[in-house]
This record gives sequence, structure tokens and C-alpha cells, in this order.
Amino acid sequence: MLIIKNTLLKNKLVNIFIEGKKIKYIKPYTKCIETSKEDEVIDAGENLILPGLIDSHLHTFASSKNNLILTIDFSDITSLKEIEEKLIETVKKNNEKKWIIGKNLHAINFRNEKNEYLINRQFLDKISKDSYIYITSICLHVGFVNEKVIKDLKLCNDKDTNIETGIVLDKKLGEISFSIPCPDMQTILLNTLNEYKKVGLTSVISNDLGWGKESEEIFKAFSLLSKEKKMPVRVFQQVKVNNLQEAKERIEYFKYSQYGLFNISMFKIICDGSFGAKTASLIDTYKDSNEKGRLLIETNEIYKIVEFANQKQIPVAIHTIGDNALKTVIDALKKIRNKHIKNQIVHCSLVNKKLLADIKKLNIQLSIQPCFLYDDYEFIKNILDDKQLKYWQLCKTFIKEEINIAGSSDSPICSFNPFTGIDATVNRKIKGIDIFPSEKVTLQEGIDMYTKNAAKLTSLKDIGEIKEGFFADLIIVNQNLYKIDSSQIINTKPIFVITDGKIVYKKANK
Repeated sequence: MLIIKNTLLKNKLVNIFIEGKKIKYIKPYTKCIETSKEDEVIDAGENLILPGLIDSHLHTFASSKNNLILTIDFSDITSLKEIEEKLIETVKKNNEKKWIIGKNLHAINFRNEKNEYLINRQFLDKISKDSYIYITSICLHVGFVNEKVIKDLKLCNDKDTNIETGIVLDKKLGEISFSIPCPDMQTILLNTLNEYKKVGLTSVISNDLGWGKESEEIFKAFSLLSKEKKMPVRVFQQVKVNNLQEAKERIEYFKYSQYGLFNISMFKIICDGSFGAKTASLIDTYKDSNEKGRLLIETNEIYKIVEFANQKQIPVAIHTIGDNALKTVIDALKKIRNKHIKNQIVHCSLVNKKLLADIKKLNIQLSIQPCFLYDDYEFIKNILDDKQLKYWQLCKTFIKEEINIAGSSDSPICSFNPFTGIDATVNRKIKGIDIFPSEKVTLQEGIDMYTKNAAKLTSLKDIGEIKEGFFADLIIVNQNLYKIDSSQIINTKPIFVITDGKIVYKKANK
């Protein structure tokens, strides 16, 4: 038995007794505990204990590939000259001929008066035709490649690819990312899972399957890691599909849905693009242009996929950024016959009053990314008008409407540290300035988004809370979140992390 003694459960000191994978008893704290030689005891030293945190939407494989490439962070870059200088400097260091990936570019700021991107194939080819150069926007829905990438990956012109300009959109970015050579899938995935546990994550909902040719290899790697009991966190895997035929083919994954801590849990559909690429589908135009973005899938195809999946008792998670994409999805979900399956919308970045009512009526679960508030606000206020901004990146409004919202990072878009997300939901401040303060949530509501609310999006009923009979997915943290100033939330770090009844992380003593 694993015993955690002298730990603070909200405002009470308790002892927690774990037998096997689950919590057997929670008892008021007493100094003396009867133990046996086989028992392992953790003295929590009156530190706060929380349910293990859950990220309800990220991409483990995409996050893992960062170690296989030379990465340049363009998040603070404001001029084309800076981009050129950083790329040239990196090319000179690239003796191993790794891929060079520039990420987090605010691509929307690099357009000319004709609304054409200033970064293109010609710009990148002047820097190098020998190294693979691939730049992605902060939203991961627009990218730029040089000639070497185009030729080696045999890219052709299609609705998401322009080989003359080297500009790629939406689905093509996923295909390119999955084409980067990966020498040891198990190792890179396990490395990322080990990083998750260090920030207090005990479960993630990850979308890694269905993006490209490496899907089968990813599936096998996760399966083996779980069978060999090497996984330190639970992984609930999504399978991306673009149409009904792909759903029928990829349902084979669900025959092997449970491998210990690895679970194939739902299908994933992408309905539109992003604000950063102006491909998020809007009902009205963008503030600074006549553009409305674009849909990547139509209502009828969404309906066919969801109806097929739900009849098989499989939920579907659907990506929507713009309000027209959300309307398209809701129109499809209204026709679904099986009302017992809890389908999800991922992002739900822009809504309106009517769509809000529809979400509540249909009991749709939401996975939102609080970190987008910090990453996107400065450019969002320039492309959405005041009427649209009123319904952008909501949080408290969803809670008031009794809509279940779970927190997530969409890593590698944002940091997968869940305390970054909790900080964003509670504080909503950028450089000391409140951003839509009416959408701030309480600390408990912020924690719930990454625990019991997120658990409702998984296929397990007994995670996300500290209760007798629930799985022992727990974290002990370095400070009492209920006593500190909210500005210090971001400094919270785990001391112990327990997944499935086993200690998977212990902070080293200095």
C-alpha cells in the first residue's frame, strides 16, 4: 500500500491510503499510522494535494519532434531582416543537415499592401537550397517551405499547397510535420511523456493519429510503451479523419482501444483553420479585410462522420475556431440521432448568443485553450471588430451557462504546463492590464477545468477527483494555491506526481 500522510486536501489535513491503482481510504490526519514492511509512505509535509491534472487537447508527437530539428522561435520577431539573419545563422550551424523549423511566427504581420505574404519560397531559397527550411505561423495553419522541402516531399499544387510561392495551409502543415524523419519513435514519445509528468500532468488527450504516414508507427510505439508499463501518464488518443470513408477505414484502431494507460478514445474532425492565417471561418468578415476564412469540411460530411461514429459508441471531437465553423458543426450535430454520446468541440474560440444557447441545449463538451488569450490578443484585436471580440475566448460565460469546459494547451502551440492555463483563466492579464475581466474564473473553477471537467472528456469515469474508489492520479505541489496571491499561480510546481497508484515523479532535493 502507498500511504500519503500529512497532506492538505483543500483546507483539511488528511492521510490517503492507496491500494493498487485506486484510492482506498481518505482519513483525517493522525501522526501515528499503522504500517507494514510492504507499505511505502510519503510525508507530504502539509503540502497541498490536487487531482492529477489533465490536458484535454494537445499533440504529443508534434511536441516530441522538437528534439529532432533545429528550432528558431520567431514569436518576438518584428522584421523580415531579423528572420533572414536568424535563418542564415542557423543554416551555418546545421552540420548534421537537420530540418530547420521556424515556429511561432506572427505571419499575419508579414504581408504587403496586396495582402501577399513577404515570406515565400524565393525568400527561403536565397538563404539555403541545401537545408530543409520550414516556417510555421503561431497558429500552425499557415507555413512556408523552400525548394528542398518541396522536391524531397514531392509536394504538388492543391487547395492547401502552392509550390510556386512555397506557402502551405491547414492540413498540409500536419503532413509536412509528420514527414520529418524520426529515428526512434518510442524514445521521443517517452521523452515528452516524461516532460508532461514534471509539470503535474497525469492524463492527456492527444491527437497524433490520422495526420500522415507515421500514424501506424505512433500507434505501435504508444501500445508498446503501455504494454511494457513505461508510460508515466495516461494518453487518450484521437484519430483524425477528413471524411466518412476515412472514418470507416480508421475505425480499426478502436478494436485495440485499451492498452493499459494508452486508450483510443475518439475521432477528430477539423472544420476550419485559424485566426493567424485568416482561415478561421467567420459569419461576418474580418475587421481589416473582406475575407471570411474558409471551411475545410461541409455540414453533411460532418453529420455522416459523427452519425457513423456515435452509432459505434465513439465520440467525436471537432475543431472550430470561427463562429461560422461552429454554426456548421452545430447544424450537423442537431441531426444526430444518438443523443447519449457526448461529442466535443475543441477551441470554440468565437461564438455568438444563439450558438451559445445551442451548445448548452445539445450538451456539447468544450475543450478550450486559455493560453490563446496571451498569445493571440495583440493581433486578434486588429482583425476582429468589437461585436466579435465580445464573444472571443470566453470562459466564465460558459460556466454560467452550465456548459462543461476543460482546459488544454494545444501543445506545441502553447506550453503544456497546466498552471500556465490556470493562470490565464484566473488572472487574464497581459502586462498588468485586465483582458475582458468579466470572463475571469475563480481559482477552483480554473483547477476544475484541468481536473474533473477534463475527466468528463475522457473514457474513464473515475479520474479527475480525489475520492475513495477513484484512480490514484494525484499531485502534491510546492505551494497552497488557496492561500497565495493569484499572480503566483504560475510558479506552482509538483513535488510528487502519482499516476495509476505509482509514484512517477519526485522533485529532487537541492
